[in-house]
Amino acid sequence: MSEERLSRIEELIIALSGNLSNFRSYVEHRFDELETRIKTIELDVEPEGRISEAFEHLSNDIDSLEKRLTRLEQRLEHGQNQMRATLDLIVRRITGYEQQENQE
Repeated sequence: MSEERLSRIEELIIALSGNLSNFRSYVEHRFDELETRIKTIELDVEPEGRISEAFEHLSNDIDSLEKRLTRLEQRLEHGQNQMRATLDLIVRRITGYEQQENQE
C-alpha cells in the first residue's frame, strides 16, 4: 500500500475512534436516563409510593362516602317513620277512628 493510503486509513481510524467515543458517551447517557426512569416508576408503584398512596386516599374517600350514605339513609328512614306516624294520627282524628276504638 502506498503511504498516502495508509495515512488516509489512519485518519479514518482516528475519526472512527472519536465517533465511537462520542457514541459510547451517548449510549451511557441514555442508559443513565433509562435507569432513572425505571427507578422513578418503581418508587411510584411500590407499596409506599405515590400510586399506592393515591389508591389508599381513594379507598378512604369511598369508605367515608359509604358511611355518610348510611347515615343519610337512616335519617331518611327515621323521617319517613315520623311522617307516617303523623299522617296516621291525622287520619285517625279526621275519621274518628280513635274515638271508635275508645267506645268499644
